[in-house]
Amino acid sequence: MSILIVPISHLAKESRELAKATILEEKPDFVALELDAKRFFSLFSGKHRYVVRPSLSSLVGYVLFRLQKQLGSSVGQKPGAEFVEAARAAAKVKAKVALVDQDIELTLKKLTRSLSLSYLARFVALALVGRRVSFDISRMPSEKLIAEAMADLEKYFPKLYKVFVDERNHLMARRVGSLKGKVVFVVGAGHIAGLKRLLPRAKIVKQALKEGKRRGKHAKKKGKVQLLKN
Repeated sequence: MSILIVPISHLAKESRELAKATILEEKPDFVALELDAKRFFSLFSGKHRYVVRPSLSSLVGYVLFRLQKQLGSSVGQKPGAEFVEAARAAAKVKAKVALVDQDIELTLKKLTRSLSLSYLARFVALALVGRRVSFDISRMPSEKLIAEAMADLEKYFPKLYKVFVDERNHLMARRVGSLKGKVVFVVGAGHIAGLKRLLPRAKIVKQALKEGKRRGKHAKKKGKVQLLKN
């Protein structure tokens, strides 16, 4: 078994190209995505398969969705486009798609159970008035910037970090580790440090292979996504 991890930024066009090129070049048995079934369905159908109930978790989910959508519009990038490209590339090389993330509703419920309203308000306030770092959100942030951001999150909001990052890292690592054959794992860059500890033999892809770029540009053959359910 071999695992190639493709770190992505959800608003960076280069992430979409990197994921696609790596899959077309490597021709893995599985393409693992940082998605659950609900978000996968939403990305491909344009509809949201969420159970909407008046609760703090649904409010947090709505705020996060609107924020991502607004940021994506500002750079001309649809949030989740990199996962769509990865799934389509998987179809072209006849790889199965494994959705390895935790159910989004369960994540939000855990998150809001762990957070009081005052805790959440403190997080929002820090996000709005905390230290500012200038970078182009349409490009992948540097490893140093990502490491600093994750360290700050863990230091100042340990409960949020545990639910939103650490617990999901452990779950995704277990699911990816159970796959057989060659695996390309497309996942947010903020998870990389934790996943490297949990999947020590995995290799991190940092730049697209030239051959992969060529194939990604010229490949026209369509295929059907093979989805592995957990």
